[in-house]
Amino acid sequence: PGMARIRYQRHLCSMWQNGLIYGFLSREQVNLILFDQPVGTFLIRLSERNPGAFAVGYVINDPNPDQRVRHY
Repeated sequence: PGMARIRYQRHLCSMWQNGLIYGFLSREQVNLILFDQPVGTFLIRLSERNPGAFAVGYVINDPNPDQRVRHY
């Protein structure tokens, strides 16, 4: 896949540099990272499906451990 220009670069640069936004992680990697984290934990990363956009993985309260991590 080709590179796409990230929207709102000026606003996101400091958050990227401070480690508040992750780069290229797959959904599967996010699932592994967030699997045992507390409810409300989230991770911002570059979207695989929509180049130039962001995706958020977050933990919800679900009794099924395989359903605790959601993606938006």
